[in-house]
Amino acid sequence: METPLVEMKDMCISFGGVHAVDHVSVDLYPGEVVGLLGHNGAGKSTLIKILSGAYKADSGEIRINGEEVHIHSPRDARSHNIETIYQTLALADNLDAASNLFLGRELTTALGFVDDDAMEAETRKIMSRLNPNFKKFHAPVKALSGGQRQSVAIARAVYFNARILIMDEPTAALGVHETQMVAELIQQLKKQGIGIFLISHDIHDVFQLCDRLAVMKNGELVGTARTQDVTDDDVLGMIILGKCPPGATPGLVPLWMTQCSDKPLRPAGRSPRDPLVLTRAGRRRSDSADDTVPGPFQGASAFFLALFEERTSCLSASISAPVRSKAFLLAKTSR
Repeated sequence: METPLVEMKDMCISFGGVHAVDHVSVDLYPGEVVGLLGHNGAGKSTLIKILSGAYKADSGEIRINGEEVHIHSPRDARSHNIETIYQTLALADNLDAASNLFLGRELTTALGFVDDDAMEAETRKIMSRLNPNFKKFHAPVKALSGGQRQSVAIARAVYFNARILIMDEPTAALGVHETQMVAELIQQLKKQGIGIFLISHDIHDVFQLCDRLAVMKNGELVGTARTQDVTDDDVLGMIILGKCPPGATPGLVPLWMTQCSDKPLRPAGRSPRDPLVLTRAGRRRSDSADDTVPGPFQGASAFFLALFEERTSCLSASISAPVRSKAFLLAKTSR
């Protein structure tokens, strides 16, 4: 069996009381593109920043080519041939393609001076392989089109022997022609055996470019699937409802949802007209009938609905009490 390029197992990171990534596991194989999808705040960019070294995970395990590694900084990530292309591209607009390609890692002469000729020659080599139509080697990056800027960012990653490439919204601000240019670049990288994590909000791009997809919602992994096994509607259901379709592999149930007591949870004062309870398995169950609907999300919804109603009733009582007191005083003084 082929060893994955990268495995992220049971990754967790919190910011204060917010679980930005909650027990998420994903993997990536050579020559594969895995799309990471989810609404804003789902945790996909945070997960990738753990792999790129921008964030340090609270817990979890990262394996590169089957060996466990510890990534605490971008330098650590680069030492494992992990390169990241952020949505902003991180290019210096006033510099040309060669200067951006070697920014921070400039080639020097024997005397220690920056070797501009050597950097331009290397840039021409890598660009001829990725984008043969690129000709503006002396123009500042701000004068390039969106697709050409993406070419420079991708060339910078590939030149330094990236085996794992992270692309954050690569086609977000591009036109049709430039989007097709980036798609062709990604296909070339796949043929070279480079694994790509592709973060995107565009489902059409994901189905066109990705071999597999992973959907996150509220910091948790809803599920993973091969693009050929699911439809657009299936993926939308995963993103919006957190519903895992038959063609996908569901994510793990969060640990906190399996630690409820066997006794049904019903806050004090809850009306018996709604018989929803939460069982230990995190499932929604009806007191009046023995119809169990599996699914951790439904169990959580029942619990938080009960909690919300209890809080609302308490708030209503606290607000109405002083109102009654004021009415009583007014009535008493009018006498």
